[in-house]
Amino acid sequence: MAVISKQLADAGLPNVDLTNDEIAKIHIRYMVGGRTEKVSSERLVSFEFPERPGALSRFLNHMRAEWNITLFHYRNHGADYGRILVGI
Repeated sequence: MAVISKQLADAGLPNVDLTNDEIAKIHIRYMVGGRTEKVSSERLVSFEFPERPGALSRFLNHMRAEWNITLFHYRNHGADYGRILVGI
């Protein structure tokens, strides 16, 4: 990995090794896109809740209408806990 990272950096492509980053493993690898200059104060927040019928719906019902949601990622892993990544 270090060799690839150096080759990218030498080519003018800054990079970050996310091998040990749990958020990257769960969410980011399924997402595409990039940053926008229009949302300079965006924060990513990770939520975890017991996975059972209606849990995601209850979570969404507690989100406020005035929040500027810039990103929402939920993936059903079939695990005991559901994980959501939200950009606010």
